[in-house]
Parts: sequence; C-alpha cells; structure tokens
Amino acid sequence: MTSYVTPELLKSLSRLKEKYPDAFETKKGISNDITHLVPADDPDLRMIVRFRNAVRIGDRRKIADKRVSRRIADCYTKYMTMQTTADYLEMDLVDVKYITDHNPKLKDLYRKHQHDWGRIIVYDDHTNSYTTYPNKYEAAVSLGFQRSSDLNYYLRYRHYPYLIKGRFKAKRKVWFDEDGCM
Repeated sequence: MTSYVTPELLKSLSRLKEKYPDAFETKKGISNDITHLVPADDPDLRMIVRFRNAVRIGDRRKIADKRVSRRIADCYTKYMTMQTTADYLEMDLVDVKYITDHNPKLKDLYRKHQHDWGRIIVYDDHTNSYTTYPNKYEAAVSLGFQRSSDLNYYLRYRHYPYLIKGRFKAKRKVWFDEDGCM
C-alpha cells in the first residue's frame, strides 16, 4: 500500500492549523471542508489538495483493476468472508472492503453467498417435500437433534449419500441452488 503522507504534508497541515484555527473547529451544521474556509491561493492548501487528488487516483486504480476484482469474486464464490479473502489474497481488509463496496457486482455476490451459506434446505423422504430454514439451529430442531452442532457433520459434505434418521436429507442452500437438487 502506498503512503501519500510525507513530512511536507504534515508541515503544511500544521501551518494551516496555526494560520486558520477556525477552519479546523467542528461546528454543527457548518461544512468542515477546509478548501471552502481557507483562501485558494495558500500554498499549504495546494499541498493538501494535491494529497487528496493523489489518494483519489490511487482509489480509482484499485477499483479499475479487473484482475483483483476477479480474484475477490473467486474467493466469494468459495464462500469466504472478507477477512479470509484478504488473508488468502494477502491484501489489507480495508482494500478488499473498499473494492467490494464500490463494485456493485461484487457487493451483490458477497451478500448472496454470505446470506445463502447459512440457510439450510431439508428434504423429507416420507412427505416428498422441501423446507428451507434460515439457520442451522432451526433446521437441527426440526430434524430432532439436541444441538445444532450435530447437524454440522451432515452439512460438511455437499453430497451426503445417506438419509438422516432414515427420513431426511439436509443441504446448504447455495449448494442446492448450484446443483439443482439434493
């Protein structure tokens, strides 16, 4: 990650604080943007504006890099969270979150996979019906397990071949949608 903060920037910021202390006070209902409160020809203000522009250009480059977006999308399709994606790609969590928030396709993909990963579909062999549960706990209760962790054994496998208690099959909703069935 590139650091745009230089000693000159910090010096110009402190000089601006000394020259225009009112511009750095926070007041309710008043804009805190120092570019509106400090004269435009001030050389220290120009340094701050150059800093802001450099940061914006760097942010645009992050968003525009399609390879990074594709790699993040691949991680999300493997049902990784933002933190595990950042660790896997050896990136900062802030960068992964920024790219995800500014790319609508990535944002939708992340929400769908994180939402559907927790949902469980249970097939009842006797009634030949499917029921969707919002979480593992409710699915485990309906199957007659005492703990939701007992259901983890069956949910670990995408294609568990046997019936649970001779009657049920359970599968994560994302796998059910991708496979089209149990």
